[in-house]
Amino acid sequence: MNDNLKTLMQRTICSVATHRGLTLQTLGSIQSCPFLTVSMTQGISDVALARCIQVQAALKADDAAAAAYAKNEGPAVEFILMIDDDMVFTPQIAEAVLQEAHEAGRAVSARYMVGDVMRPKMACSNMGNGRYLTGLGFLAVPIEQMRERVARAEMVKWGDKLIPAITASGPAGPQWVSEDYEFTVGLGGVLLSKHEVGHVKPVTLVPSQFKLEPPPPPQIVSTANHTSHVVTPMIGAAEVRRLDPGSQATEEDRSPPGGHLSSVTDS
Repeated sequence: MNDNLKTLMQRTICSVATHRGLTLQTLGSIQSCPFLTVSMTQGISDVALARCIQVQAALKADDAAAAAYAKNEGPAVEFILMIDDDMVFTPQIAEAVLQEAHEAGRAVSARYMVGDVMRPKMACSNMGNGRYLTGLGFLAVPIEQMRERVARAEMVKWGDKLIPAITASGPAGPQWVSEDYEFTVGLGGVLLSKHEVGHVKPVTLVPSQFKLEPPPPPQIVSTANHTSHVVTPMIGAAEVRRLDPGSQATEEDRSPPGGHLSSVTDS
């Protein structure tokens, strides 16, 4: 293992929210990354709720790491690496995506697919200006950016606990927006790595096998009074429009081309 990979792994908390548990492929991928600490929330069927709980748990793990760092008893945390329970990756891919997030100072997603072999799609939507809305299958978020997002979130009660409402799934105008898509909206979009990871659906899908590329930038409709952005969505979401108040799109929508393991368990 090279020193850079070891350092990145030591400074990363891998955050997993799962209801069904990890696939064997994902467990193997995690175990191939020594020094990577994993915080996992399991057994909550509401995916958006599970993600909110898990991010809070990952930040508590960061607090513990910061206390140890202050005593020269361990490294400081630099990233939260959000992965789904059915992703396949190598230590080298994890290193590359974390390094990109380190250099950019903002969240970076690996490329991966959703759908199936008959309907393959890239799990991203192009906002333009180099930013994307993505799933949370493999997303490296700098700890400062994550804390800033949580600081803006409303605190809501879940049982006798308070958790940050950092994401939710639900209607946004005429379309339904998934919780992962909404989370990256809250980050102002993320960067998309050139590196890809596999997605078990039920066989492992990899974008380059299908010659898939990210969708094009959003269509921009300009008039004398306003500029409207029509954002191409990832699979499963209807067309999303970001419009100035009172404005309406004037053109047709465009369809997109397509370590050690610790556990936090709630029932």
